[in-house]
Amino acid sequence: MISGLARAAAAAEQWGEPDLRTRCLALATAAARRLLDAHVGAHGEVMRVDFDGDVHTRGYLEDVAFLARACLDLHEATLDLAWQDAAASWPATLWRTTRWPGASASTSPPTTPSV
Repeated sequence: MISGLARAAAAAEQWGEPDLRTRCLALATAAARRLLDAHVGAHGEVMRVDFDGDVHTRGYLEDVAFLARACLDLHEATLDLAWQDAAASWPATLWRTTRWPGASASTSPPTTPSV
């Protein structure tokens, strides 16, 4: 949704609709701020589930990827470096919090059978 709104803002600018661009960017920014405030923990981990104000369950890789993509789209639309910085922080956090000792980027978990 956030990426779609950011891209709609760019299209509205091309169509000569500055009010629509402003509204789309405001909605995209508000949605992204809500996700960052509620779904990104103090140590940078992305959380997946928000039920009745209770945020739990660590996010999957696609959660991190889609949130990062949304922030990059907002950065592209607004040129605000804070969005780029947010997106750049999660890969390192994901690597730090999910890998096991001695792992590299190309290794499989120790419990995965060899093929």
